[in-house]
Amino acid sequence: MKTKLGKGNRIRVPEELIAGMQLEKGDLFEITQMNGTIVLLPLSPRPKDCIREIRAEIDILKEAVKKGEVPDFGAVERLLSVLEEI
Repeated sequence: MKTKLGKGNRIRVPEELIAGMQLEKGDLFEITQMNGTIVLLPLSPRPKDCIREIRAEIDILKEAVKKGEVPDFGAVERLLSVLEEI
C-alpha cells in the first residue's frame, strides 16, 4: 500500500490496516526507525480479537476446573507464576 507524507508531517494509514488491526482514534503508537524503515508500533495492550479469544479460553478453563480436569490456581497471578516456571 502506498501513502504520502502530508501537511504537518502527517501520514494517512490506509483504512484496511486500521480495520484489520482493530485500531481506534486516539490509540497510541511508538514510532522509530529500524534499518532505514519507519516502524509504527501500536501501544494498545492487545487487539480486541485477542481479548475475546482469551476470554473464551478462560471460560473453557473455568469449566475444566469445575469438572476437576485441571487444578484451581485461585488467581491469575498464581497461574502465570506457575506458567513462567515451565
